[in-house]
Amino acid sequence: MSETLEGGTVRRNHLPNWAKTLVRGLGVATAVILASAAFLSALGKFGDAVQAPCALLPQLSWCPPAVSKAPPKLDPYTTGWVGGGHNRAEYCEPRKQAYQTQYPDFVIDYTASEENDKDWKGHATYRYSCIFTAVPTTAAK
Repeated sequence: MSETLEGGTVRRNHLPNWAKTLVRGLGVATAVILASAAFLSALGKFGDAVQAPCALLPQLSWCPPAVSKAPPKLDPYTTGWVGGGHNRAEYCEPRKQAYQTQYPDFVIDYTASEENDKDWKGHATYRYSCIFTAVPTTAAK
């Protein structure tokens, strides 16, 4: 199938009508997909622009709540039996400080307890225990 136009130009129609319809349909579908992708990309950039102030002002009404880290599991500590003249803080505070250094985003605290025992001569010995907790610093403020 061909036709001759003015000036001797020959135009050939190689595709049947059903193929032309298919090509047109694919062109429209491609245009719709590309337009949707452009819209979603622009929407994402808009969302980034809206969320940008949240880093400096998290209290703004549209800012999502801050995601806090899960508190670490802190191992408890128990001394062996020690003689008199010691106290709970002597054994618990150094470990608290070590945990605080290890987990700076948390406030570390502890609960201490002691057991005591006397031998048959009346000599007292003590065993101290420390249970540590970690709370995110944002919750502590």
